[in-house]
Amino acid sequence: MKFYKTSTVKSLLKRFLPPTLYGRILESIYARRTIRHHRKQTSISIKIQDYILSIPSQHGLLAVQQQQPRRDLHLGVAAALISEKYPSKPILDIGANVGDTAAIIASHCKADLVLIEASDYFFEYLQQNALVFKNNNITLFKCFASDGQMLKGWIKYRSGTSYFETNDNGTTIIQTKKLDEFSSSASFVKIDTDGFDFKIISGNKYTLQSWKPLIVFECEVRSEDQMVELNSVFRDLKEMGYAKYCVFDDQGYFLLASDQDDHVRQLVNFMKQQYCDEQQYRTCPRISITNYDIYCFHQDDLDLTDRFVELVNSVGEQ
Repeated sequence: MKFYKTSTVKSLLKRFLPPTLYGRILESIYARRTIRHHRKQTSISIKIQDYILSIPSQHGLLAVQQQQPRRDLHLGVAAALISEKYPSKPILDIGANVGDTAAIIASHCKADLVLIEASDYFFEYLQQNALVFKNNNITLFKCFASDGQMLKGWIKYRSGTSYFETNDNGTTIIQTKKLDEFSSSASFVKIDTDGFDFKIISGNKYTLQSWKPLIVFECEVRSEDQMVELNSVFRDLKEMGYAKYCVFDDQGYFLLASDQDDHVRQLVNFMKQQYCDEQQYRTCPRISITNYDIYCFHQDDLDLTDRFVELVNSVGEQ
């Protein structure tokens, strides 16, 4: 019996089936694969700063703690500084997953938390883990945060994350929500949504311009089209009054503080070029940086930037 690669089968199905039927078959395959993957896993405990959380046994956090011990520690520094300055404003965690980044934030401040996660699977863990946080008020939303538009496609899972792949043939239709549907203000907005970070910023421009929060978003650029999107985001941020950027690599190491977004774009272009070379030549070493975390400080909060850089550079020092 001859076996064909999955990619070959998908190509044949897409070629000969009507788009709607192809989309339904593909979504059914993804759904069964997801169910099998979830059923294999048990729940285990993991300590993240001040809290013990429950996570799936094959979650990527286990490897992150061993291989990237500094990852996301800057979130705690940022939360402490910004909540001290704006104690009455909440912190939004968009793409909260199982609550791991919320645990870091909650370990450093008692600000109100608004935790947003779209995956049914991870949201169950988030609900359980949020019960242990000692913050004054914690509000949870199970939905997609974006620009308020409809999405068509399907949800996919990999390691310890989930993401929505837009596709006109997909049969999952989702109404996304804008930021002002979650809160009337925020001191800090953390965005990590595997593909929708740019759209969340540009699609909520007027809300963010009004709130003026500290923003951190994950930047993963793999193509020139995505670079164009990022350039548009920086234009929007400048119009909103953002005046300084701090950049961390995917392991949590501080790289750059600058009031010039062009400096940030140069770093991003380095990351993109590594990825493109790897895809083209295959013999190149694996890319050393897969994404950046980019902090955006509003001009009203430039008094915090030097202290932030000082503190993140001392994280982990004994």
